[in-house]
Amino acid sequence: MVQRAMNKIWKILQYPLAVLLIGAILLGVRIGQKSMTPFENMQSAVESKADFSLMQKADNQMFKRLYGLDANTFEGVLLYYPLTNMGVEEVLLVKVDSQEDRDAVKQAVESRLAAQMKSFDGYGVGQSEMLEKAVIHYDESYVLFCVGDQTADVEAAYLAAYKGEWSGEVTP
Repeated sequence: MVQRAMNKIWKILQYPLAVLLIGAILLGVRIGQKSMTPFENMQSAVESKADFSLMQKADNQMFKRLYGLDANTFEGVLLYYPLTNMGVEEVLLVKVDSQEDRDAVKQAVESRLAAQMKSFDGYGVGQSEMLEKAVIHYDESYVLFCVGDQTADVEAAYLAAYKGEWSGEVTP
C-alpha cells in the first residue's frame, strides 16, 4: 500500500522535477559563463559612468601598493584611487583568467575595503557610508570594486558590458 502511494507520487512529480533539474543546470551554465567582452570595452563602460573628479589613475606601482598584487599577472587592470587621504572614492576593474586569480583579487579587495573602513571608523561618517555601499562583483572573467556616489551607474555599465550589451548608454 505504501509502495503504491510512493509510485503514484513519483509519477506525478517526475516531470516537474525533470523540468526543475534542467532549469537549474541551464541557470548554472549561465551564471558560470565567462564574459567575451574585451577589457578595453569593459574599461570604456566603467570609465564612461564614473566621476573621476575626486580620483586619480593609478600606475602598476600604486596598484601593488594598495592591493599587494602585480598588475602584470593580469590581462587588464584599471584603478582609480582617491586624490587625498580623506577620500574613499575608488574604481578597480581587473580581468582575471582563473579561479586562483579571482580569489587573489577578492582577498585583496576585501583587505583594502576592511582597511579603509577601519581608517574612517568613528569619525569619517560620510566616508564610512560610502564604503558600506561599495559595489563588488566577482565574476568569471572580471572583478569590479567601486566606491563613491556613482556606484549604481558604474555597476549598470559594468553588467551591461559583461553581458556584451554595452552600447554606450545604460539606464539603471
